[in-house]
Amino acid sequence: MSRKQLNPRKLKKKIVIFCEGETEKNYFTMLRSKYRSAHISVEGAGIDIQVGEGQAVKLVEHAKSTLERDGRYKGIGVPSVYVVFDKDDVTDSEITKAFRLAEGYGYKVMFSNECFEYWILLHFEETNHPLSRKRLNQRLSKHFLVDHYDRYKADADKLGKILKNRIGYAMSNPVNEKMTDPNQNPYTNAKAVITELFQRTEF
Repeated sequence: MSRKQLNPRKLKKKIVIFCEGETEKNYFTMLRSKYRSAHISVEGAGIDIQVGEGQAVKLVEHAKSTLERDGRYKGIGVPSVYVVFDKDDVTDSEITKAFRLAEGYGYKVMFSNECFEYWILLHFEETNHPLSRKRLNQRLSKHFLVDHYDRYKADADKLGKILKNRIGYAMSNPVNEKMTDPNQNPYTNAKAVITELFQRTEF
């Protein structure tokens, strides 16, 4: 099956993705390589962000600080910026604050509830039932044929080799159309963000 771009000539503006965790960073780095998107940069949190209160806001503030101070981003014009974070154990008020802060800076948000692993699961299953992180890890362990997915997920090479050929399944997963409320578990707007980032009709 051929892979089509919507309009590759428009993909000139720099895009920077700031990821809360290593799994997200590895995933978007894999997509960047797969689709040869040199205009996209993928950044980790760059700071010690612990799960819990303050993590989402800290990521947004880190993105702002990095873009202002890092020499790599000087002279490239105003990039499109995406911040990628999860619900995890963060309070609703904290998530709302992070969304508002990102919006104020002109950043776009990729958000998952309960966590990014739900989007990974959609590479294998059509499920829209509430899932805890423990249950997600159990299911993903089976799909990746490992004992403990949570110990394995930071392995960029192994993760990428499996997921890069399943992105089409995830993007066409009908469950994506059933998720409309970010306050509900499960939820992710990954499909919309990835479509926007890579400007493709087929994956």
